[in-house]
Amino acid sequence: MSNHRHPGRPRKMDYPTCHADGCERSSKGGAHGFCHSHYMANRRGYLRNDGTWVNPDGRHAPRLIGETCSIPCCGGSVRTKGMCNRHYLQCRSGIIDEQGRVLRDFKKRARKGRWAGREGYVLVPAPDGHPHARVDGSILEHRLVMEQHLGRPLEEHEIVHHKDGKRWNNYIENLELMDGRSRKGRGHPPSHSFDVLLAIQVILQQDGITEDLRSGLADYRNALEAA
Repeated sequence: MSNHRHPGRPRKMDYPTCHADGCERSSKGGAHGFCHSHYMANRRGYLRNDGTWVNPDGRHAPRLIGETCSIPCCGGSVRTKGMCNRHYLQCRSGIIDEQGRVLRDFKKRARKGRWAGREGYVLVPAPDGHPHARVDGSILEHRLVMEQHLGRPLEEHEIVHHKDGKRWNNYIENLELMDGRSRKGRGHPPSHSFDVLLAIQVILQQDGITEDLRSGLADYRNALEAA
């Protein structure tokens, strides 16, 4: 058996000249037809893709005083490649093109049904035009239940407290409206923390799960509640 390694793809031997204005060096070690130095200048926004300088009079000062973003109706100060930082990041991510036209719609859509949030509270889709809806179109279920019970939106200082400490139990009989400005250090009871009961309760309310899984989760929930 030979000990020689397979040669694989042959190395590129012919490198074109860097196509930056005034450069006669080889593009070996660079990328996109530039030598390494001009490739880095292109990445930093000093050099355009066609090899011309953004600011020929001062190559290391691409951000001119008073220069604005090239995206129409922006008016922000230039940071990279003729765009402000926000539009440059959107262009690099493929959301818009260099003319500001939207290529993809990244608007978040609210989920359906009920689901558990990171803090253990249950989230539901917010009604249309709700003043306290989150960015993704969701709202905390216990606050929505209290608002529907009172017939008005809650104020920011108003807190909805779970009497039994179970955040998934959002029946109005288990909810208590409190004024956060006058609590004076009163907190939730020790049992008011995220546990598996919330996840089990949410799963059991979903359609499409098997009867064996439903029965097993119900038995496990009863065991946890009896402990």
